[in-house]
Amino acid sequence: MHTKAIVPLILLSISFTFTLDIFISLSSPFFTLWTPTGDLLLKICNVLRTFLFGRPLERIQKLAEEKPDKIAMVMYHSKDERYEITRKELYKKSLQFAQVLIKLGIKKGDRVAYCVSNCINWMVYDVGIMMAGAVSVHLLMGSADVKVTLTDCVMVILDSKERWDNFIGVAEIHPGGKVSCNECLSLKLAMAVDPMNRPANALLASELMAEIEDGNCSKLSQLPVLNPEDIALINQTSGTTGIPKKVTHTHFNVVNNFTIYNIISKFHADDIVYSNRPMAYVGGYPMFYLGNGCTTVTGDVRFLNDPANNDFLVSMWKKEKCSIILMLPQFIKSIRDYGFRTRFIVSGGDMITEEMIRHSFVFTDAFSMTYGSTETMTCVQEIFTKENISEHQQGMLGRPFPGMETKIIDEKEEVVEMGKVGTLCIRNVWNTKGYDGNLVTPIKNGWFHTNDLCYMQSNGRILMTGRKSGFIIKGTVKMSILLIEDYVGSHPDVEQVVVVGVPDSRFGEDICACVRIASGRFSYLSIYLSIYLSIYLSIYLTPIYLSNLSI
Repeated sequence: MHTKAIVPLILLSISFTFTLDIFISLSSPFFTLWTPTGDLLLKICNVLRTFLFGRPLERIQKLAEEKPDKIAMVMYHSKDERYEITRKELYKKSLQFAQVLIKLGIKKGDRVAYCVSNCINWMVYDVGIMMAGAVSVHLLMGSADVKVTLTDCVMVILDSKERWDNFIGVAEIHPGGKVSCNECLSLKLAMAVDPMNRPANALLASELMAEIEDGNCSKLSQLPVLNPEDIALINQTSGTTGIPKKVTHTHFNVVNNFTIYNIISKFHADDIVYSNRPMAYVGGYPMFYLGNGCTTVTGDVRFLNDPANNDFLVSMWKKEKCSIILMLPQFIKSIRDYGFRTRFIVSGGDMITEEMIRHSFVFTDAFSMTYGSTETMTCVQEIFTKENISEHQQGMLGRPFPGMETKIIDEKEEVVEMGKVGTLCIRNVWNTKGYDGNLVTPIKNGWFHTNDLCYMQSNGRILMTGRKSGFIIKGTVKMSILLIEDYVGSHPDVEQVVVVGVPDSRFGEDICACVRIASGRFSYLSIYLSIYLSIYLSIYLTPIYLSNLSI
Protein backbone atom coordinates (compact mmCIF):
# COMPACT_ATOMS: atom_id res chain seq x y z
CA MET A 1 0.00 0.00 0.00
CA HIS A 2 1.41 3.38 -1.01
CA THR A 3 1.31 6.37 1.25
CA LYS A 4 -0.54 9.29 -0.30
CA ALA A 5 0.88 12.80 -0.33
CA ILE A 6 -1.92 14.38 1.64
CA VAL A 7 -1.52 15.53 5.20
CA PRO A 8 -4.41 16.95 7.22
CA LEU A 9 -3.24 18.96 10.18
CA ILE A 10 -5.19 20.54 12.98
CA LEU A 11 -8.50 22.01 11.95
CA LEU A 12 -9.26 25.01 14.10
CA SER A 13 -12.93 25.82 14.20
CA ILE A 14 -13.49 29.16 15.84
CA SER A 15 -17.08 30.17 16.48
CA PHE A 16 -17.81 33.86 16.39
CA THR A 17 -18.80 33.81 20.06
CA PHE A 18 -15.05 33.42 20.64
CA THR A 19 -15.11 29.82 21.79
CA LEU A 20 -12.56 27.41 20.43
CA ASP A 21 -13.00 23.80 19.50
CA ILE A 22 -10.14 21.65 18.28
CA PHE A 23 -10.76 18.75 15.97
CA ILE A 24 -7.80 16.47 15.36
CA SER A 25 -7.81 14.26 12.31
CA LEU A 26 -5.95 10.99 12.74
CA SER A 27 -6.47 9.78 9.20
CA SER A 28 -2.84 10.46 8.29
CA PRO A 29 -0.09 8.16 9.51
CA PHE A 30 2.19 11.21 9.68
CA PHE A 31 -0.02 13.29 11.92
CA THR A 32 2.04 12.75 15.06
CA LEU A 33 5.33 13.51 13.32
CA TRP A 34 4.78 17.11 12.36
CA THR A 35 1.90 18.65 14.19
CA PRO A 36 2.77 21.31 16.79
CA THR A 37 3.98 20.16 20.17
CA GLY A 38 1.59 20.06 23.09
CA ASP A 39 3.04 23.26 24.56
CA LEU A 40 2.67 25.11 21.28
CA LEU A 41 -0.89 23.87 20.84
CA LEU A 42 -1.77 25.05 24.33
CA LYS A 43 -0.23 28.45 23.64
CA ILE A 44 -2.16 28.81 20.39
CA CYS A 45 -5.41 27.83 22.07
CA ASN A 46 -4.91 30.22 25.00
CA VAL A 47 -4.13 33.14 22.70
CA LEU A 48 -7.09 32.36 20.50
CA ARG A 49 -9.43 32.27 23.47
CA THR A 50 -8.28 35.58 24.94
CA PHE A 51 -7.06 37.72 22.06
CA LEU A 52 -8.17 36.41 18.70
CA PHE A 53 -10.83 38.68 17.27
CA GLY A 54 -12.66 38.38 14.00
CA ARG A 55 -11.94 41.88 12.73
CA PRO A 56 -8.90 44.19 12.44
CA LEU A 57 -10.72 47.08 14.14
CA GLU A 58 -11.04 45.05 17.35
CA ARG A 59 -7.38 44.12 17.22
CA ILE A 60 -6.08 47.69 16.90
CA GLN A 61 -8.54 48.83 19.59
CA LYS A 62 -7.23 46.16 21.97
CA LEU A 63 -3.62 47.14 21.22
CA ALA A 64 -4.42 50.83 21.80
CA GLU A 65 -6.02 50.06 25.14
CA GLU A 66 -3.11 47.93 26.34
CA LYS A 67 -0.23 50.29 25.52
CA PRO A 68 -1.61 53.52 24.03
CA ASP A 69 1.73 55.33 23.80
CA LYS A 70 3.73 52.50 22.27
CA ILE A 71 4.94 53.23 18.72
CA ALA A 72 2.92 51.31 16.16
CA MET A 73 4.60 52.42 12.92
CA VAL A 74 7.83 54.19 11.93
CA MET A 75 8.16 55.59 8.42
CA TYR A 76 11.31 56.74 6.57
CA HIS A 77 11.01 58.74 3.35
CA SER A 78 14.66 59.77 3.27
CA LYS A 79 17.66 59.89 5.56
CA ASP A 80 16.25 63.04 7.16
CA GLU A 81 12.51 62.26 7.07
CA ARG A 82 11.31 60.02 9.89
CA TYR A 83 7.71 59.82 11.10
CA GLU A 84 6.01 57.75 13.78
CA ILE A 85 2.50 57.02 15.02
CA THR A 86 1.42 55.51 18.35
CA ARG A 87 -1.14 52.78 18.88
CA LYS A 88 -3.61 55.30 20.30
CA GLU A 89 -3.12 57.70 17.40
CA LEU A 90 -3.55 54.90 14.87
CA TYR A 91 -6.82 53.76 16.42
CA LYS A 92 -8.18 57.30 16.88
CA LYS A 93 -7.33 58.40 13.34
CA SER A 94 -8.80 55.19 11.89
CA LEU A 95 -12.09 55.96 13.66
CA GLN A 96 -11.99 59.52 12.35
CA PHE A 97 -11.42 58.38 8.80
CA ALA A 98 -14.24 55.84 9.08
CA GLN A 99 -16.54 58.68 10.17
CA VAL A 100 -15.41 60.75 7.18
CA LEU A 101 -16.36 57.95 4.80
CA ILE A 102 -19.73 57.36 6.47
CA LYS A 103 -20.54 61.10 6.22
CA LEU A 104 -19.70 60.93 2.51
CA GLY A 105 -22.27 58.17 2.07
CA ILE A 106 -19.99 55.14 1.92
CA LYS A 107 -22.00 52.06 2.89
CA LYS A 108 -21.24 48.54 4.02
CA GLY A 109 -19.90 46.46 1.16
CA ASP A 110 -18.90 49.41 -1.03
CA ARG A 111 -15.60 48.94 -2.88
CA VAL A 112 -13.07 51.73 -2.25
CA ALA A 113 -10.10 51.79 -4.62
CA TYR A 114 -7.05 52.43 -2.46
CA CYS A 115 -3.78 53.13 -4.23
CA VAL A 116 -1.39 54.97 -1.90
CA SER A 117 2.35 54.53 -1.42
CA ASN A 118 3.78 53.76 2.01
CA CYS A 119 3.12 56.67 4.38
CA ILE A 120 2.62 57.14 8.11
CA ASN A 121 -1.18 57.18 7.71
CA TRP A 122 -1.36 54.27 5.29
CA MET A 123 -2.87 51.91 7.86
CA VAL A 124 -5.17 54.69 9.14
CA TYR A 125 -6.86 54.89 5.75
CA ASP A 126 -6.90 51.13 5.20
CA VAL A 127 -8.42 50.22 8.58
CA GLY A 128 -10.72 53.26 8.41
CA ILE A 129 -12.18 51.92 5.17
CA MET A 130 -12.85 48.60 6.88
CA MET A 131 -14.36 50.26 9.99
CA ALA A 132 -16.82 52.08 7.74
CA GLY A 133 -17.94 48.68 6.47
CA ALA A 134 -16.41 49.19 3.04
CA VAL A 135 -13.88 46.97 1.29
CA SER A 136 -10.35 48.29 0.82
CA VAL A 137 -9.32 47.44 -2.74
CA HIS A 138 -5.52 47.52 -2.94
CA LEU A 139 -4.85 48.52 -6.52
CA LEU A 140 -1.69 48.51 -8.61
CA MET A 141 -2.56 51.41 -10.89
CA GLY A 142 -0.37 51.58 -13.95
CA SER A 143 0.05 47.81 -14.16
CA ALA A 144 -3.22 47.24 -16.02
CA ASP A 145 -6.08 49.00 -17.79
CA VAL A 146 -7.39 51.51 -15.24
CA LYS A 147 -10.96 50.80 -16.36
CA VAL A 148 -10.50 47.16 -15.38
CA THR A 149 -8.92 47.88 -12.02
CA LEU A 150 -11.64 50.36 -11.01
CA THR A 151 -14.58 48.13 -11.92
CA ASP A 152 -17.32 48.16 -9.21
CA CYS A 153 -15.46 50.72 -7.05
CA VAL A 154 -17.53 53.67 -5.75
CA MET A 155 -14.58 55.78 -4.63
CA VAL A 156 -10.87 56.25 -5.31
CA ILE A 157 -8.20 57.30 -2.80
CA LEU A 158 -4.91 58.21 -4.51
CA ASP A 159 -1.68 60.03 -3.72
CA SER A 160 0.76 60.68 -6.58
CA LYS A 161 0.52 62.84 -9.69
CA GLU A 162 1.16 59.82 -11.91
CA ARG A 163 -1.79 57.95 -10.41
CA TRP A 164 -4.07 60.96 -10.66
CA ASP A 165 -3.07 61.50 -14.30
CA ASN A 166 -3.92 57.86 -14.96
CA PHE A 167 -7.31 58.29 -13.30
CA ILE A 168 -8.19 61.62 -14.89
CA GLY A 169 -7.56 60.02 -18.27
CA VAL A 170 -10.81 58.08 -17.87
CA ALA A 171 -12.83 60.17 -15.37
CA GLU A 172 -13.76 63.75 -14.55
CA ILE A 173 -13.75 65.21 -11.03
CA HIS A 174 -16.46 67.77 -10.23
CA PRO A 175 -16.80 70.09 -7.20
CA GLY A 176 -17.18 68.23 -3.93
CA GLY A 177 -15.06 65.36 -5.18
CA LYS A 178 -17.90 63.94 -7.25
CA VAL A 179 -16.86 61.78 -10.17
CA SER A 180 -18.34 61.01 -13.55
CA CYS A 181 -16.85 58.16 -15.54
CA ASN A 182 -18.47 56.61 -18.60
CA GLU A 183 -16.13 53.64 -18.40
CA CYS A 184 -16.96 52.90 -14.75
CA LEU A 185 -20.44 54.08 -13.81
CA SER A 186 -20.14 52.95 -10.19
CA LEU A 187 -17.52 55.63 -9.39
CA LYS A 188 -18.92 58.50 -7.32
CA LEU A 189 -16.10 60.13 -5.30
CA ALA A 190 -12.38 60.96 -5.49
CA MET A 191 -10.13 61.74 -2.51
CA ALA A 192 -6.48 62.78 -2.25
CA VAL A 193 -4.22 62.09 0.74
CA ASP A 194 -1.35 64.36 -0.33
CA PRO A 195 -2.16 68.11 -0.55
CA MET A 196 0.81 68.57 -2.90
CA ASN A 197 -0.70 66.13 -5.37
CA ARG A 198 -4.38 67.02 -5.19
CA PRO A 199 -6.17 67.54 -8.49
CA ALA A 200 -8.80 70.24 -8.82
CA ASN A 201 -12.07 69.42 -7.00
CA ALA A 202 -10.76 66.27 -5.31
CA LEU A 203 -11.54 65.85 -1.60
CA LEU A 204 -8.59 65.95 0.83
CA ALA A 205 -8.46 63.37 3.62
CA SER A 206 -6.71 65.56 6.21
CA GLU A 207 -9.22 68.42 5.82
CA LEU A 208 -12.21 66.13 6.29
CA MET A 209 -10.63 64.34 9.27
CA ALA A 210 -9.98 67.70 10.96
CA GLU A 211 -13.71 68.37 10.88
CA ILE A 212 -14.41 65.32 13.06
CA GLU A 213 -14.74 66.41 16.70
CA ASP A 214 -11.78 65.23 18.79
CA GLY A 215 -12.61 62.50 21.26
CA ASN A 216 -16.19 62.10 20.10
CA CYS A 217 -15.75 60.62 16.65
CA SER A 218 -17.28 57.30 17.68
CA LYS A 219 -20.52 59.10 18.65
CA LEU A 220 -21.04 60.93 15.37
CA SER A 221 -22.32 57.97 13.40
CA GLN A 222 -23.06 54.41 14.29
CA LEU A 223 -20.40 52.17 12.80
CA PRO A 224 -21.89 49.29 10.82
CA VAL A 225 -22.03 45.83 12.32
CA LEU A 226 -19.32 43.73 10.71
CA ASN A 227 -19.19 39.96 10.61
CA PRO A 228 -15.82 38.18 10.63
CA GLU A 229 -16.76 36.58 7.31
CA ASP A 230 -17.46 39.92 5.59
CA ILE A 231 -14.94 40.88 2.90
CA ALA A 232 -12.36 43.25 4.42
CA LEU A 233 -9.87 43.81 1.63
CA ILE A 234 -9.07 42.90 -1.95
CA ASN A 235 -5.58 42.52 -3.36
CA GLN A 236 -5.03 42.95 -7.08
CA THR A 237 -2.66 40.50 -8.75
CA SER A 238 -0.07 41.76 -11.23
CA GLY A 239 -1.94 40.47 -14.28
CA THR A 240 1.14 38.86 -15.82
CA THR A 241 -0.96 35.80 -16.71
CA GLY A 242 -3.85 37.81 -18.16
CA ILE A 243 -6.45 40.20 -16.71
CA PRO A 244 -5.53 41.20 -13.14
CA LYS A 245 -7.53 39.33 -10.53
CA LYS A 246 -9.01 40.89 -7.41
CA VAL A 247 -8.41 38.43 -4.58
CA THR A 248 -10.85 38.77 -1.69
CA HIS A 249 -10.06 38.19 2.00
CA THR A 250 -12.34 38.44 5.02
CA HIS A 251 -11.79 40.16 8.36
CA PHE A 252 -11.32 36.69 9.84
CA ASN A 253 -8.62 35.84 7.28
CA VAL A 254 -6.60 38.99 7.90
CA VAL A 255 -6.52 38.75 11.70
CA ASN A 256 -6.22 34.99 12.19
CA ASN A 257 -3.62 34.17 9.55
CA PHE A 258 -1.27 36.80 10.89
CA THR A 259 -1.84 35.76 14.49
CA ILE A 260 -1.06 32.08 13.89
CA TYR A 261 2.02 33.06 11.85
CA ASN A 262 3.35 35.17 14.73
CA ILE A 263 2.70 32.46 17.32
CA ILE A 264 4.37 29.57 15.52
CA SER A 265 7.30 31.80 14.58
CA LYS A 266 7.74 32.81 18.24
CA PHE A 267 7.57 36.50 17.37
CA HIS A 268 6.44 38.66 20.28
CA ALA A 269 5.01 42.13 20.88
CA ASP A 270 8.39 43.60 21.82
CA ASP A 271 9.90 42.75 18.43
CA ILE A 272 10.63 45.60 16.00
CA VAL A 273 9.97 44.57 12.40
CA TYR A 274 11.57 46.09 9.29
CA SER A 275 9.91 45.78 5.87
CA ASN A 276 10.95 47.29 2.54
CA ARG A 277 7.87 46.19 0.60
CA PRO A 278 4.79 48.21 -0.44
CA MET A 279 2.17 47.95 2.30
CA ALA A 280 -0.50 47.23 -0.33
CA TYR A 281 1.22 43.91 -1.15
CA VAL A 282 0.45 40.80 0.89
CA GLY A 283 4.18 40.55 1.68
CA GLY A 284 4.37 44.17 2.82
CA TYR A 285 1.10 44.43 4.72
CA PRO A 286 1.61 45.33 8.44
CA MET A 287 0.77 41.77 9.48
CA PHE A 288 3.17 41.74 12.41
CA TYR A 289 1.36 44.66 14.02
CA LEU A 290 -2.04 43.04 13.53
CA GLY A 291 -0.62 39.69 14.61
CA ASN A 292 0.71 40.67 18.00
CA GLY A 293 1.45 44.39 18.11
CA CYS A 294 5.03 44.45 16.80
CA THR A 295 6.24 47.94 15.92
CA THR A 296 6.76 48.09 12.14
CA VAL A 297 9.55 50.13 10.52
CA THR A 298 9.14 50.80 6.80
CA GLY A 299 9.14 53.71 4.34
CA ASP A 300 9.39 54.84 0.73
CA VAL A 301 10.20 51.63 -1.14
CA ARG A 302 12.35 53.40 -3.73
CA PHE A 303 14.49 54.85 -0.97
CA LEU A 304 14.68 51.62 1.04
CA ASN A 305 15.61 49.49 -1.99
CA ASP A 306 18.22 51.81 -3.48
CA PRO A 307 21.62 50.06 -3.06
CA ALA A 308 23.21 53.47 -2.51
CA ASN A 309 21.38 53.66 0.83
CA ASN A 310 22.50 50.27 2.18
CA ASP A 311 24.84 51.74 4.80
CA PHE A 312 22.08 54.02 6.05
CA LEU A 313 19.67 51.08 6.27
CA VAL A 314 22.08 49.19 8.51
CA SER A 315 22.41 52.20 10.81
CA MET A 316 18.63 52.54 10.79
CA TRP A 317 18.17 48.88 11.80
CA LYS A 318 20.54 49.46 14.69
CA LYS A 319 18.96 52.77 15.74
CA GLU A 320 15.40 51.35 15.63
CA LYS A 321 16.57 48.09 17.29
CA CYS A 322 15.00 45.97 14.54
CA SER A 323 14.82 42.34 15.69
CA ILE A 324 12.97 40.96 12.65
CA ILE A 325 14.08 41.99 9.16
CA LEU A 326 12.10 41.13 6.04
CA MET A 327 14.58 40.71 3.22
CA LEU A 328 14.28 39.83 -0.45
CA PRO A 329 16.37 36.76 -1.39
CA GLN A 330 18.62 38.69 -3.77
CA PHE A 331 19.94 40.88 -0.94
CA ILE A 332 20.92 38.06 1.43
CA LYS A 333 24.35 37.50 -0.11
CA SER A 334 25.33 41.12 0.63
CA ILE A 335 24.85 40.71 4.41
CA ARG A 336 27.93 41.33 6.55
CA ASP A 337 28.85 41.35 10.22
CA TYR A 338 27.57 44.78 11.23
CA GLY A 339 28.63 44.65 14.87
CA PHE A 340 25.12 43.89 16.09
CA ARG A 341 22.64 41.07 15.52
CA THR A 342 18.96 40.58 14.78
CA ARG A 343 16.71 37.75 15.98
CA PHE A 344 15.19 36.80 12.62
CA ILE A 345 15.57 37.36 8.92
CA VAL A 346 12.33 36.56 7.09
CA SER A 347 12.44 35.74 3.39
CA GLY A 348 10.82 33.42 0.89
CA GLY A 349 11.12 31.71 -2.45
CA ASP A 350 12.40 28.47 -3.88
CA MET A 351 15.65 30.16 -4.92
CA ILE A 352 16.91 30.35 -1.33
CA THR A 353 19.90 28.06 -0.93
CA GLU A 354 21.59 26.52 2.09
CA GLU A 355 24.63 28.66 1.34
CA MET A 356 22.52 31.84 1.50
CA ILE A 357 21.00 30.86 4.84
CA ARG A 358 24.36 29.91 6.33
CA HIS A 359 25.74 33.27 5.20
CA SER A 360 22.88 35.10 6.95
CA PHE A 361 24.00 33.77 10.33
CA VAL A 362 26.78 36.37 10.41
CA PHE A 363 23.97 38.82 11.22
CA THR A 364 20.94 36.85 12.47
CA ASP A 365 20.20 34.10 14.98
CA ALA A 366 17.45 32.47 12.91
CA PHE A 367 16.21 32.44 9.31
CA SER A 368 12.45 32.18 8.68
CA MET A 369 11.70 30.87 5.21
CA THR A 370 8.06 31.46 4.22
CA TYR A 371 5.76 30.51 1.35
CA GLY A 372 2.32 31.69 0.35
CA SER A 373 0.37 33.54 -2.30
CA THR A 374 -2.17 36.31 -2.61
CA GLU A 375 -4.88 33.64 -2.56
CA THR A 376 -3.61 31.53 0.37
CA MET A 377 -1.78 34.20 2.42
CA THR A 378 1.33 33.02 4.30
CA CYS A 379 0.80 29.34 4.99
CA VAL A 380 4.09 27.40 4.88
CA GLN A 381 7.24 28.05 6.89
CA GLU A 382 10.55 26.60 8.01
CA ILE A 383 12.85 28.19 10.60
CA PHE A 384 16.57 27.47 10.30
CA THR A 385 19.33 28.03 12.84
CA LYS A 386 22.93 26.88 12.96
CA GLU A 387 21.71 23.73 14.70
CA ASN A 388 19.36 22.50 11.95
CA ILE A 389 20.64 24.15 8.74
CA SER A 390 22.04 20.80 7.55
CA GLU A 391 18.42 19.68 7.06
CA HIS A 392 17.89 22.24 4.27
CA GLN A 393 17.34 20.90 0.76
CA GLN A 394 17.23 22.86 -2.47
CA GLY A 395 13.67 23.90 -3.31
CA MET A 396 12.43 23.48 0.25
CA LEU A 397 9.39 25.59 1.10
CA GLY A 398 8.79 24.32 4.62
CA ARG A 399 5.94 22.80 6.61
CA PRO A 400 2.29 23.92 6.48
CA PHE A 401 0.84 25.98 9.32
CA PRO A 402 -1.39 24.38 11.94
CA GLY A 403 -4.99 24.62 10.78
CA MET A 404 -4.48 23.74 7.10
CA GLU A 405 -4.15 20.81 4.74
CA THR A 406 -1.92 20.19 1.74
CA LYS A 407 -1.95 17.60 -1.01
CA ILE A 408 -0.03 16.87 -4.21
CA ILE A 409 -2.10 15.84 -7.23
CA ASP A 410 -1.46 14.68 -10.80
CA GLU A 411 -3.05 15.77 -14.09
CA LYS A 412 -6.17 13.74 -13.24
CA GLU A 413 -6.41 15.56 -9.90
CA GLU A 414 -5.67 12.36 -8.03
CA VAL A 415 -3.37 12.40 -5.00
CA VAL A 416 0.10 11.11 -5.88
CA GLU A 417 2.33 8.85 -3.82
CA MET A 418 4.52 10.43 -1.16
CA GLY A 419 7.69 11.77 -2.75
CA LYS A 420 6.18 12.05 -6.25
CA VAL A 421 6.00 15.41 -8.02
CA GLY A 422 2.64 17.01 -8.74
CA THR A 423 0.63 20.19 -8.30
CA LEU A 424 0.55 21.61 -4.77
CA CYS A 425 -2.97 22.21 -3.44
CA ILE A 426 -3.78 24.05 -0.23
CA ARG A 427 -6.91 24.11 1.90
CA ASN A 428 -7.17 26.38 4.94
CA VAL A 429 -9.55 28.76 6.65
CA TRP A 430 -7.55 31.73 5.32
CA ASN A 431 -7.90 30.93 1.64
CA THR A 432 -9.50 33.61 -0.50
CA LYS A 433 -13.26 33.51 -0.78
CA GLY A 434 -12.84 33.99 -4.51
CA TYR A 435 -12.10 36.65 -7.10
CA ASP A 436 -14.20 39.79 -6.95
CA GLY A 437 -16.44 40.21 -9.98
CA ASN A 438 -17.57 37.50 -12.32
CA LEU A 439 -14.35 35.51 -12.61
CA VAL A 440 -14.42 31.77 -11.96
CA THR A 441 -13.58 30.94 -8.35
CA PRO A 442 -10.07 29.53 -7.80
CA ILE A 443 -11.31 27.32 -4.96
CA LYS A 444 -12.50 23.75 -5.60
CA ASN A 445 -14.12 22.11 -2.59
CA GLY A 446 -12.06 24.35 -0.37
CA TRP A 447 -8.79 23.58 -2.20
CA PHE A 448 -6.67 26.20 -3.94
CA HIS A 449 -4.64 24.74 -6.79
CA THR A 450 -1.30 26.52 -7.01
CA ASN A 451 0.84 26.71 -10.14
CA ASP A 452 3.73 25.09 -8.29
CA LEU A 453 5.14 21.62 -8.92
CA CYS A 454 6.14 20.09 -5.60
CA TYR A 455 6.61 16.87 -3.70
CA MET A 456 6.02 16.08 -0.06
CA GLN A 457 8.26 14.27 2.39
CA SER A 458 7.02 11.98 5.13
CA ASN A 459 7.94 14.58 7.76
CA GLY A 460 5.52 17.04 6.18
CA ARG A 461 8.05 19.24 4.45
CA ILE A 462 7.15 20.48 0.97
CA LEU A 463 9.81 20.90 -1.71
CA MET A 464 9.30 22.75 -4.97
CA THR A 465 10.75 21.54 -8.27
CA GLY A 466 9.32 24.16 -10.62
CA ARG A 467 6.13 25.68 -11.95
CA LYS A 468 3.54 24.34 -14.37
CA SER A 469 4.02 27.34 -16.61
CA GLY A 470 6.11 30.46 -16.83
CA PHE A 471 9.50 29.12 -17.93
CA ILE A 472 12.12 30.10 -20.45
CA ILE A 473 14.13 27.14 -21.70
CA LYS A 474 17.67 28.38 -22.37
CA GLY A 475 19.60 25.49 -23.84
CA THR A 476 18.38 22.62 -21.70
CA VAL A 477 17.78 24.70 -18.57
CA LYS A 478 14.29 25.77 -17.51
CA MET A 479 14.35 29.18 -15.82
CA SER A 480 11.46 30.70 -13.90
CA ILE A 481 10.10 33.89 -15.47
CA LEU A 482 8.71 34.97 -12.09
CA LEU A 483 12.11 34.55 -10.45
CA ILE A 484 13.83 36.77 -13.03
CA GLU A 485 10.98 39.33 -12.86
CA ASP A 486 11.40 39.49 -9.07
CA TYR A 487 15.09 40.34 -9.42
CA VAL A 488 14.64 42.91 -12.21
CA GLY A 489 11.63 44.46 -10.44
CA SER A 490 13.62 44.93 -7.22
CA HIS A 491 15.62 47.77 -8.83
CA PRO A 492 14.27 51.06 -7.38
CA ASP A 493 13.96 52.68 -10.83
CA VAL A 494 11.84 49.87 -12.31
CA GLU A 495 8.10 50.40 -12.01
CA GLN A 496 6.99 47.35 -13.97
CA VAL A 497 8.70 44.43 -15.70
CA VAL A 498 7.65 41.65 -18.03
CA VAL A 499 10.17 38.94 -18.92
CA VAL A 500 9.71 37.02 -22.16
CA GLY A 501 11.63 34.43 -24.13
CA VAL A 502 13.14 35.45 -27.47
CA PRO A 503 14.64 33.25 -30.21
CA ASP A 504 18.39 32.70 -29.96
CA SER A 505 20.70 30.90 -32.40
CA ARG A 506 22.92 29.45 -29.65
CA PHE A 507 20.45 28.44 -26.94
CA GLY A 508 17.20 28.24 -28.87
CA GLU A 509 15.70 30.78 -26.47
CA ASP A 510 17.12 33.60 -24.37
CA ILE A 511 15.84 36.18 -21.89
CA CYS A 512 14.42 39.61 -22.66
CA ALA A 513 13.27 41.93 -19.87
CA CYS A 514 10.81 44.65 -20.88
CA VAL A 515 10.82 47.36 -18.21
CA ARG A 516 8.83 50.49 -17.52
CA ILE A 517 10.89 53.15 -15.76
CA ALA A 518 9.38 54.89 -12.75
CA SER A 519 8.36 58.48 -13.38
CA GLY A 520 11.14 60.97 -12.69
CA ARG A 521 13.87 58.32 -12.80
CA PHE A 522 16.45 57.57 -15.51
CA SER A 523 14.89 57.69 -18.98
CA TYR A 524 16.92 54.62 -19.91
CA LEU A 525 18.95 52.53 -17.50
CA SER A 526 20.12 49.52 -19.52
CA ILE A 527 23.75 49.81 -18.39
CA TYR A 528 22.87 50.52 -14.76
CA LEU A 529 20.34 47.70 -14.62
CA SER A 530 22.78 45.23 -16.20
CA ILE A 531 25.40 46.06 -13.56
CA TYR A 532 22.79 45.77 -10.80
CA LEU A 533 21.60 42.36 -12.00
CA SER A 534 25.13 41.04 -12.37
CA ILE A 535 25.51 41.42 -8.60
CA TYR A 536 22.55 39.18 -7.78
CA LEU A 537 22.03 36.91 -10.79
CA SER A 538 24.32 34.48 -12.54
CA ILE A 539 25.32 35.36 -16.11
CA TYR A 540 23.10 32.54 -17.34
CA LEU A 541 20.03 34.09 -15.67
CA THR A 542 20.74 37.72 -16.59
CA PRO A 543 18.53 39.05 -19.43
CA ILE A 544 20.57 39.46 -22.59
CA TYR A 545 18.06 42.01 -23.94
CA LEU A 546 16.67 44.97 -21.98
CA SER A 547 13.82 46.88 -23.58
CA ASN A 548 12.54 50.20 -22.22
CA LEU A 549 8.75 50.51 -22.43
CA SER A 550 7.71 54.13 -22.86
CA ILE A 551 3.98 53.49 -23.18
